[in-house]
Amino acid sequence: YTLSLHDALPIFGAAVTLDEPEQRLAADADLTAFVSQAPDRTLLIDEVQLRPEVLLAVKASVDRDRRPGCFILTGSANLLRLRGETDSLAGRALDLPLQPLSQGELRRRKDDLVTWLTTATVQDVLDVTTDETRQSYIQLLATGGYPELQSMPARLRRRWLTSYVDRVFEKDAPSVAGAVARGRLSTIARLVAANQAGELIKARIGRQAEVSPSTVTSYLEALEDVYLLGRLRAWTPNLTTREVARPKVYITDSARSEEHTSELQSLGAIS
Repeated sequence: YTLSLHDALPIFGAAVTLDEPEQRLAADADLTAFVSQAPDRTLLIDEVQLRPEVLLAVKASVDRDRRPGCFILTGSANLLRLRGETDSLAGRALDLPLQPLSQGELRRRKDDLVTWLTTATVQDVLDVTTDETRQSYIQLLATGGYPELQSMPARLRRRWLTSYVDRVFEKDAPSVAGAVARGRLSTIARLVAANQAGELIKARIGRQAEVSPSTVTSYLEALEDVYLLGRLRAWTPNLTTREVARPKVYITDSARSEEHTSELQSLGAIS
């Protein structure tokens, strides 16, 4: 997604990434100058979680110039949960969480299942057909929704996923959760993947990971804050009904879920 923004930005703005050491040094030297380097244009700042104090400078800049669209801030962690000197940008920013690409997006087709289901007839649903086979569905799930993975061979794809998760655990998770045990975080992610989209039972995860339910809670929050885990709230018939069912949790990309599950199978933890 950051790559797509970088491709589109020359049309109307400029882009910098805090992954680059020289950009981090520039931010450390003068935050005001750093966020003012693209006057009258949109400035995209990527990997903001690496310098949370940039948000304070963005807030001051927006307060001086209220025109919409001055900044696009992206990152691999929830900017509202960053540690250190930061700001929520309440009233000054809109949040747009991005999920891995859908099959419609990958095939450059508009897909809106909810709208279709609310307008389709029963016969429309019964008439749905597909050219996909069981094996091709498995391949789609194993490939996932990251653009980089679509043309990779399986072995390289697995290495890419392992490297991606390692970097998120080591660099991005501490920016929102502080000191976290990488091995424990990985274990909990694997256990969620083994019960993909299943009910969240913290006591069971705690027993399997040999940690307390409170520790499970903090590590699940860390996984959510780096967008590796999603949570689906329990359904209730109306807003005043007390929720008694448990939420469901899932790894946000099917390829990563498959990779985590494969790791557990190799350890003999699941069959």
